Amino acid sequence: MNRTITALLIFGALGLVVGYLIFARSGGSYLPIQTLLTPAEGLLGRIGEAARRVPEIRRNILLTGAAGAIGGVVVSSLRR
Repeated sequence: MNRTITALLIFGALGLVVGYLIFARSGGSYLPIQTLLTPAEGLLGRIGEAARRVPEIRRNILLTGAAGAIGGVVVSSLRR
């Protein structure tokens, strides 16, 4: 059980990092992590985020992290 949780956390974190490196590239540079973590303030902030596809980027990064966590559980199960 301990190994499964450890693998889930490690692979999940690696998945988030890989997802950030793949999906957070916008306009030739990476979006700041703060932009991805904080919600938009007001209507203009939401319009700006939508124009830069921030909600889509967040979703893709989270899905990649979830896939990494699931992969960690699978790897941990196979190693037993």
